[in-house]
Amino acid sequence: MRKTTAVMLASALAASAAIGASVAYAAAIGGAQAPYARAAALVKPDGTVVRSKGITGVRKTGTGHYCVAVDPAIDITKSTPVATLNTYSPGSWEARVFVNPEQPNGWCQAQEIFVYGNSSGAADIGFDLIVP
Repeated sequence: MRKTTAVMLASALAASAAIGASVAYAAAIGGAQAPYARAAALVKPDGTVVRSKGITGVRKTGTGHYCVAVDPAIDITKSTPVATLNTYSPGSWEARVFVNPEQPNGWCQAQEIFVYGNSSGAADIGFDLIVP
């Protein structure tokens, strides 16, 4: 009886571990893995977030103007955010991305980072943002 109980218990634990691993993996789908960043996002030119970590939303406030909301637990007033163009950007070699971390500013509210896209004038761009 003890042997049967031990085998059943071991089987239940193994099944539970497998289900737990599947749930953890499913929860990570769509999420960003950025172990050395407090916040990060991959954003399309229309402001859609592809995946993120520590980002609560993105507002597209005009052509090439984006306000990226960061989790309130992260003090972005002391951060040095970095943005780069990503593969969703237009094919122009002239495309550029700029970041204004000042809080608040003329475009964004407190706890938002302003990202500006430019390609011979304001342009919608895809970008990656990292808050180390």
